[in-house]
Amino acid sequence: MPGTIATPDSQPAPATRRACLGWGVLLTLLIHATVAAAQPYQVGDAVADFPLNQRDTGITETFDSLSDFEGKIIFLEWFYYWCPYCQQAAIDIERDIVQRYQSENGNPAGIEVVHIAINLQTGADASTDAFIRNAGFHLVADDTAFAARNLFHNEGFPVFVIINGVKGSPSHRQWEVLYSENAYHSSADTTAFRQSIDAVQKPIAPAAADNVHRRQDGRFEMSIMGDVDRAYDIEVSTNLKDWAFLESVVITAGGTLWSDLSSPGEDRRFYRIVARPIAPD
Repeated sequence: MPGTIATPDSQPAPATRRACLGWGVLLTLLIHATVAAAQPYQVGDAVADFPLNQRDTGITETFDSLSDFEGKIIFLEWFYYWCPYCQQAAIDIERDIVQRYQSENGNPAGIEVVHIAINLQTGADASTDAFIRNAGFHLVADDTAFAARNLFHNEGFPVFVIINGVKGSPSHRQWEVLYSENAYHSSADTTAFRQSIDAVQKPIAPAAADNVHRRQDGRFEMSIMGDVDRAYDIEVSTNLKDWAFLESVVITAGGTLWSDLSSPGEDRRFYRIVARPIAPD
């Protein structure tokens, strides 16, 4: 009845109250976990593999997931054919991203950049196909249920996401999100796209030492091989446990001859050569 006040006899028994409280806590935890799991990926996150539903555009190249583009920088562009911002972005990206990196054989590190256009429109196949042809899109997928887009943005269009598919890069983790945005303003946006793409460095070749010997003056000397123009740190130890930095060397064509100025008088020394990223320009 309205206005009824619970008396001690009408309240749940302690065990029942504890059970209700327990279920309430569990429900709260489940809701929190579900919401946390649904949070979109942010720049810097490493993404799990996800499907890409390829649209039939008559090309022979096939794909069905992000992982098919391992070893490349992946530029994802979600669009609607009728969206004026999508239309302008398609023109600018074809010129400033697709054609540029094709003509330059990849980013400054020589990593291939692949562009995938992703349609959001349900139906209207004729209009969508016409837009795809006019835009010059090569690799195209459909995401009309927004399953892939919602991994990054729950709303907005066009959407742009750039992902590093290169394993072993010293600058970024494999599958790291480099760029993510759900709007397009002008061709100036392509500058930010290129900055993200150009920052990815190629994997570093492990260094190798050859002709390790002791010179007549007591110094240890060796030839060091690795990526040309790449910097490597030389570290030293007497017990293979504690390591100290000695100096950095930059590898030249044919290898770099290096000698340890601090080694005269030492009976035994261990060296390791650690590659490090080249500082961006």
